Amino acid sequence: MKKIIASVFSVLIIQHVVAQDDVEQVKNFRFGLKFNPSVMWLKSEDKKVESNGAVLRYGGGLTVEYHLAKVVSFSSGIEIDVDGGKTKYINDATNKALYHYDNVNENIIKFNLNDTSNANYSRYQLNNRTYNFTYITIPAGLKLKTKEIGMVTYFGFIGINTSVRWKSWAKDELTQSVTNANVSKEKLNITKDVNLFRLSLNAGLGGEINLSGSTSLLVGLNYMPSFTNVLKKDSEYIQRRVTDATGNVKYSEYPHTIKSNAIVLTVGILF
Repeated sequence: MKKIIASVFSVLIIQHVVAQDDVEQVKNFRFGLKFNPSVMWLKSEDKKVESNGAVLRYGGGLTVEYHLAKVVSFSSGIEIDVDGGKTKYINDATNKALYHYDNVNENIIKFNLNDTSNANYSRYQLNNRTYNFTYITIPAGLKLKTKEIGMVTYFGFIGINTSVRWKSWAKDELTQSVTNANVSKEKLNITKDVNLFRLSLNAGLGGEINLSGSTSLLVGLNYMPSFTNVLKKDSEYIQRRVTDATGNVKYSEYPHTIKSNAIVLTVGILF
């Protein structure tokens, strides 16, 4: 009988310890889903390329949190983000942005000054472009929380977003070099012109509204300027035509120094 009582007592102790561990796990680790509508714009350091307004974009994915202390958590996850922005190319007598378009395959191609006789190609002057970028993003940072006030826990977030380019496309407003007709082209594959990686600051404020138990509604507003250039330094497709004071013409790969900026609204559920 003593052995039976001792065995039952041991099982109860083990169950109690496991239950305590489960509670701690629930307290220390949380996960959830989020949706990120955003307002985005591009900023250029080249005077011949200007920002041409903001665009509405979106993203979303999985978020995870690990509590380092009662008011501090490490937050990360994985997202798919559709980003973008608008640019205006300043074309004048001394500077022009040009590229070739393949009329058969209906896409932009690498500019070749000597390949002007091909009837399948057309040369265009690029006036305005709307960029669309798709990234796989891993955010990582610290979430600093207040104690629960009423049903709401307020927080601040500071961290870094590391993004890997998936694919990119553009919509262009153009002038045909021969006819001077204004046209537009959509869904142009420009993935080769976009850098593979992007690094951005992620800073914001928000709140968690308790719904039931450990489940909360997450609402936040974040500012995300990129540290790195979105586009490659020299374009794969676009050529810059420069005419100097003596009338000499020189072609070169169009340089880009363009960074992205975003204000992002986060809405999600944490469990």
